[in-house]
Amino acid sequence: MLISRYTALVSVGALALALALPAATRTVRAQGKTLLEGIYSEAQSTRGATAATASCTVCHGDQLKGSDMGPGMGTAEWKKAWAGRSLGELFDKIKTTMPANDPGSLNAAATADLVAYILKLGGYPAGSSDLPADQAALGAVKIQ
Repeated sequence: MLISRYTALVSVGALALALALPAATRTVRAQGKTLLEGIYSEAQSTRGATAATASCTVCHGDQLKGSDMGPGMGTAEWKKAWAGRSLGELFDKIKTTMPANDPGSLNAAATADLVAYILKLGGYPAGSSDLPADQAALGAVKIQ
């Protein structure tokens, strides 16, 4: 009888541990995602394209390819200039300094949508969920 209870307790403990590990693994994985793992949604990048047309193309040109007034976004040159910096930095720069004719006018959601669109332009794959509209959370993701 004692052995049966011991075996049952060990089994319950093992099951609880097995169920807890995947959740812990998912949490760590979510915090350490890279741009190659699809961290924005296609719908979000589409919203970003709409926001870009309304607020960004005047300076950055059609599809944000660049112009005399503003650099291209998501281009090879952009990737080189932003390599090693975080999406949080990009989010902050857009949120606080863009558009040039009305800095700070974009809300957090529109800013995250624009970041998603820039990632799409850069060839980074879409995933199933939106980027968070949270500078601190985006700070953990480095541009590669």
